[in-house]
Amino acid sequence: MEKEAVTLLKNLLMQQNRKTVTLDALQEVCRRMDYAPFHDAITSLQQDGVLAPIKAGGCDHGGLEIKNAIIEYLKQKGIEYTDCGTYTAESVDYPVYAKKVCAEITSGRCTAGILCCGTGIGMSIAANKIRGIRAAVLSDEFSAEMTRRHNNANVLCLGGRVIDSAKAVKLADIFLNAPFEGGRHEKRVAMLED
Repeated sequence: MEKEAVTLLKNLLMQQNRKTVTLDALQEVCRRMDYAPFHDAITSLQQDGVLAPIKAGGCDHGGLEIKNAIIEYLKQKGIEYTDCGTYTAESVDYPVYAKKVCAEITSGRCTAGILCCGTGIGMSIAANKIRGIRAAVLSDEFSAEMTRRHNNANVLCLGGRVIDSAKAVKLADIFLNAPFEGGRHEKRVAMLED
């Protein structure tokens, strides 16, 4: 069924002279085909460069500055995103924003998320309680790359009191551009869902 959905979408795109498709269009095709688990089709289309990926970002008051820097980076790069808040420096509860970003990912509306709080730790704890989320808190470039390559992390957690905005943007860039290697790592990542 996945191959049929992917083939159908590619044919539709060629007919419309388009190179990418939005997640909503993918969901509609999968709905029409009565194909509920469309996440496999999403992965195939991303690998083929057909699906336009959408990112989700969220923060509490401690991560506002670095989240805003990352949102600006996404705008400059022309990357579609959903900003789940918060939008002011007023004190808020980080689990609320972790849940919002993770809901965007688990629903399939977004392909990856970035959560920012004071240290990144609280956000990572909240995010990792949600099935299907693999959140990694980090502050170095090697970890930003390897959490994607080996762990297929889908949420990056950063600390606004640990790193500055320039470092946050650099880590987000690495995280969003590093591919999952698959292979021997697929079995291990699958074990996380058991």
